[in-house]
Amino acid sequence: IGDYVSEHYIRETPGGGIGIYVRPEIKYEKLNKLNKFITEPNECLFLEIENNILRKKKNILVGEIYRRPVGSVNKFIHDMEKLVIDIRGKYSDIYIGTDQNIDLTDRSKNYRDMLLSSMYENDMINTIEIPTRCSYSTDTCIDNIYINIQNSDSYKMVVVKDETSDHYPCLLAHYNKEKILKR
Repeated sequence: IGDYVSEHYIRETPGGGIGIYVRPEIKYEKLNKLNKFITEPNECLFLEIENNILRKKKNILVGEIYRRPVGSVNKFIHDMEKLVIDIRGKYSDIYIGTDQNIDLTDRSKNYRDMLLSSMYENDMINTIEIPTRCSYSTDTCIDNIYINIQNSDSYKMVVVKDETSDHYPCLLAHYNKEKILKR
């Protein structure tokens, strides 16, 4: 994408990888130290964004996580819980995008409740509850963006129903309430 810096993880086996695009004027650091929380065969990428964007005392954490369908769901939920326990309180804003391959529209499996409870207990909420992957036979919500609870009233979430991929693009816009209130 033009005018953006790309940070990515490309897996060694066929099938893709994950990435985050950052505007060039934004200062950030790639945080490989957080990769220890999300274990194989899953993939992750984390960036710490300097706090001068939203003028807050702590920096911002942006992450992307892919849970491969072949991996253990219980292990993934445990890994996510360890991650959010470690990062909680260290950043002013936390945004973790996922292709978690856990369907949040399927209330018949306890994985959904286990994941959401684990996140909520650690001050994180999911922002998507509608299908993000649609096929001829199923509509599932397996993609999400988790944010820390203190931001829960200052974002707008959009799922773009676009047929160019088997997953719909998920966009999250964060706005600064302080700036809006001053106008």
